[in-house]
Amino acid sequence: MWEWSHLQHSEHIIDGGGETQVVTNHLLHQPAPVNVSVENDPGWTRTRLARLTDVLDRAGDGLTPRDLKAAHVCTRFTKSFARELTGDPEANPSSRTIWHAVYDTEERSLDASFYLGDNPDGTDRRSPYQSFQLGN
Repeated sequence: MWEWSHLQHSEHIIDGGGETQVVTNHLLHQPAPVNVSVENDPGWTRTRLARLTDVLDRAGDGLTPRDLKAAHVCTRFTKSFARELTGDPEANPSSRTIWHAVYDTEERSLDASFYLGDNPDGTDRRSPYQSFQLGN
């Protein structure tokens, strides 16, 4: 993973060592704060990272792209996600997960799903995953 830090005017390369890397809306080279909670995590990016990492860790080795897609559901920005995190039945985040992508470097492929709107129950409507693959 390559990152550019605008504040530090520096670049960072994070080697995943062949393991699944989880990326949300923050820089991976910065250490995660201890005791992350909704109150001290603007945008809930660290909360989402911790939740997804926990789900993937419990799943163990041998995750398939299908497994990664299924696991991602627990972290999408939706009304239902905001209500669960805050305990507020009226919570409605101003953000949404616009796209979710699974990159498979071995297969040289990308699968992406896109936000289409909200359902009345607070979940999101999404496109089916679109698949793209690089040729040889």
